[in-house]
Amino acid sequence: MPLAKFRADAFGVTVISLFVLFDVLAIPCIDQVAYLQVRILQQNFLQLGYFNGPWVTHILLVLVAIFWSLSEIARLSFLKGSLFSGITWQRNMCKLYILFNLGFSEPSIFLILVFLLRASLLKRELGALNQGWSKKAIGHVFLFCLPISIMQFIVVFVGPKLFDKEKGDGRANKTTL
Repeated sequence: MPLAKFRADAFGVTVISLFVLFDVLAIPCIDQVAYLQVRILQQNFLQLGYFNGPWVTHILLVLVAIFWSLSEIARLSFLKGSLFSGITWQRNMCKLYILFNLGFSEPSIFLILVFLLRASLLKRELGALNQGWSKKAIGHVFLFCLPISIMQFIVVFVGPKLFDKEKGDGRANKTTL
């Protein structure tokens, strides 16, 4: 069995390395998107404005992906043994992982990508160059992620209180309902 533990640790180190590499490379990407937007506005390159129209949405996508990768690093079992030694700490990290990743990050990454794809398919007048498109897209992402986040919050914090710990059979406790 030591070989399986070595493989799991090697896999964990590889995943952590790739996530850190992603995070390190994402910071210059944010810088370049912002720099391109500043140059477009300063030199009045209207043709490039369509290319970089939803620049705020691009930056939000990269930021959400960075925070998602950091929480994935915290979730890995490789770090659980060394950083999160107490069972209470691990339980709280698991709850935060469920709320942030499954309730917000993963759905919002998907929705931002869908909005960016839709923006590239729209006409110039209706698409990403339209005033307020990025604000509307970001608002819709948060609005669509809200029900999922609320559901995950209920599952994480209210769900365990509905089940009786003494029974151990997984049925709902009648007195708390």
